[in-house]
Amino acid sequence: MRLEATQQLGLHQKMILAPRMIQSMEILQLPVLALQERIQQELEENPVLQVVEKTPTLASHPASETETDSPQEWQDELEQLDRLIEEREASRATRHRLSSNGLQEADDRRLDMMLNTPARPPSLHEYLIEQLSFFDAPPRILSLARFLISQLDERGYLTTPLEQLATLYNQATDENVTVAELEQALRLVQQLEPRGIGARNLQECLLLQLTGDIPNVHILRILIEDYLEDIQHNRLPLIQKKTGFDLQAIRRAIEQLRRLNPRPAAAFAPQAERYVVPDLIVEQDENGEYQVRLVDDYVPELRISKRYLEMRQQARDPKTR
Repeated sequence: MRLEATQQLGLHQKMILAPRMIQSMEILQLPVLALQERIQQELEENPVLQVVEKTPTLASHPASETETDSPQEWQDELEQLDRLIEEREASRATRHRLSSNGLQEADDRRLDMMLNTPARPPSLHEYLIEQLSFFDAPPRILSLARFLISQLDERGYLTTPLEQLATLYNQATDENVTVAELEQALRLVQQLEPRGIGARNLQECLLLQLTGDIPNVHILRILIEDYLEDIQHNRLPLIQKKTGFDLQAIRRAIEQLRRLNPRPAAAFAPQAERYVVPDLIVEQDENGEYQVRLVDDYVPELRISKRYLEMRQQARDPKTR
């Protein structure tokens, strides 16, 4: 058996997709919302692209001020209006003739639709109030805790001083609430989930999230209480010199610090509603035939900037062009 290398000529047909064709296929497969995001991203990254402002266009044969509709056109419009009125009256009569079974079926469909509708997630206020029912506290403290929950901001912080809240509560209820009672109610609120709720500043928010099972919790507590600003400016050698802790232990504690949540109420922030935009619309015309129409009203029209085109024509250097 002998092995040898030889050269042969042959013709083969092979289809290769160019990068431009692959990019075009990827863009054509995008839905409307994804295409809008892609276009917006390209506009931000590519200064050569511009959006063409769409201006309303007149009809191809606009009617002049002196033109008037012919009597035949008026007659056609009146007949069309009569047909619409007859169809509406027939629809009303049909609805009146619905049997009790038909009404029951409509109610069943409406009930199914309501059951299939996703429930609204609880708000932060509702979630915290529900947790209060599991605490054994005096009714007055529970009432003050509900009042403090209503004063939390979007982060879950209590930024208004307790002295000012006591005055506000006494004016609204004609009661004599002390700051000590509000502090007791605040300690109750700060035991609720998510941890960090009811904090009056970032330092207190992070301290409320510390538990005994966190590694290096004693080092982490000292860092939060005294060295948050130094951590922000990455002054770790200075922290090591002042505390005497090992540099690696300080870094491990900072890693645990990054896992704490400075905005405990962020998960309950209202989410923006996302509307469904169809890619295609199927309509039935007067002849009963269906027509498919591409929805491109929400997609902007792009063009190359005329300024950059002029710069390209004026540039003599091939690299600049």
